[in-house]
Amino acid sequence: MRKLVSGLAMLGCLWAASGPSLAMNAAEARQHLEQLWPSYQERFITQDGRVIDTANGSISHSEGQGYAMLLAVAMDEPEVFDQIWGWTRQTLGVRQDELFAWVYDPQAGGVRDANNATDGDLLIAWALWRAGEHWDSPAYRHAARTLSAAILTHATVEAPTYGRMILPGVEGFSAAERADGAVFNLSYWVFPALRDLSPLLGPTTADALEGSGLVLLDKARFGEHNLPPDWLALAEG
Repeated sequence: MRKLVSGLAMLGCLWAASGPSLAMNAAEARQHLEQLWPSYQERFITQDGRVIDTANGSISHSEGQGYAMLLAVAMDEPEVFDQIWGWTRQTLGVRQDELFAWVYDPQAGGVRDANNATDGDLLIAWALWRAGEHWDSPAYRHAARTLSAAILTHATVEAPTYGRMILPGVEGFSAAERADGAVFNLSYWVFPALRDLSPLLGPTTADALEGSGLVLLDKARFGEHNLPPDWLALAEG
């Protein structure tokens, strides 16, 4: 199941980010998506649009909802997209800042933690924007604009040396909240989403966010394999 989910996510992002230079890979991705999509729907998406993480206690999270929304656009499934978006909006949209709670736990009876996960918010905004363009939906485009603005306002921060950075979540990661400095996770830089959302974020801001992630990826590499960590703190710059 994990291979199916990760494979679909990878293929969906390849499809979403593809350009002329990736034409052959995009065609191959499309073929695999069409083969795997029915199984993905059957195993992981409920009829009301909840995407189930079967490897993690059947929770649902904003990241999984966003990936599934992207895949629904890729497969030209407006009804499926609307179901997933509807559940996401109604169930995870409990915050006052237009961002989404990151985790729903059926064992807890609802949202277990109302903090957001900024990668999930980026994926949802990206999916909404692509859906608005693909199906010419003003409502989806408006929702993408609203969410993108909320991400910029509440989930990014100016960091010394690096400029505009993406916080993993609104609560608990800023320099003011931690003795070890602001904490970041480089996997939250969804680079294709930042490029696609440039009209909403503003080209200068989108470039700044992409640039900070690329610089940090380079600076944070360490050890035998010269790879960055997933979580890192900038207390010492």
